Amino acid sequence: MRKIFSTSKFLTFEDRKKYLVIAREIRFLLSLFRERDLTKQDFSILSNYLKHLGNGFLDKLNSILNLPDVELLEELDSMMVSFYKKAERDLEYQNLLVEEDIERDVKDRIDFYVFLDRIRSPKNVGAIYRLLDNFGGKGVLLFGYTPDSSNKGVLKTSMGAEKSLNERRVESPNKFFNSFKSRGGKVYILEKVKNGIEVWDMKIHLPSIVIVGNEELGVSSTLFKYGDEVITIPTYGYKNSMNVSHAFAVFLYEFRRKLNFKKDLKSL
Repeated sequence: MRKIFSTSKFLTFEDRKKYLVIAREIRFLLSLFRERDLTKQDFSILSNYLKHLGNGFLDKLNSILNLPDVELLEELDSMMVSFYKKAERDLEYQNLLVEEDIERDVKDRIDFYVFLDRIRSPKNVGAIYRLLDNFGGKGVLLFGYTPDSSNKGVLKTSMGAEKSLNERRVESPNKFFNSFKSRGGKVYILEKVKNGIEVWDMKIHLPSIVIVGNEELGVSSTLFKYGDEVITIPTYGYKNSMNVSHAFAVFLYEFRRKLNFKKDLKSL
């Protein structure tokens, strides 16, 4: 079993960084445990770190390891989240992305937003927050019953990314989109349709918004009229659908790739 840091190096870290190391180690171990590549006893590697924190952390770990597998996963997942929160207490999340205390360069933020149309799952919403931050977007627009960043499920999967993004709930789509387009904005709709533009053929534009729809119902018909391009992601398997956050990841990756390629051409 690998170790992120030697215990001696771990001891020299400030508490915030220690919490981050432990949170990441738990995440790594959980991913292996779910694949049945290790046993409960392998989690004892955490003892090397927890014993230096005190406050009963080691006792809690030992009690958790006696639980049935399902409860073990839940408790360790909860412990991981609590350590991430401790690490974030005095520092913005973007500074926690690497083990060394290096600030992230956010000068490449782009004027790009995602509009969430009645997304039901807090986990999907949180994942979308995190993806938008990863790719340098600016804000999340919420519509209908989409949960916001005050929801515990959203916070769990956004992992602090919500702190770097603007958030706004849209009550009147007609007023909002007309105002956005009057300032030169473009609206994409991400949906599986027969005559949609395949994601690698889309024309990029800034500022822009992509509308992402409900997991079961897709983008509502009342919002389709605001779209300038309907973008579709081809699939080749038996299942002709994709998780909403996964689809958003594909869209964002291709959008940013095209944008970076365009910047490279200008620099030649």
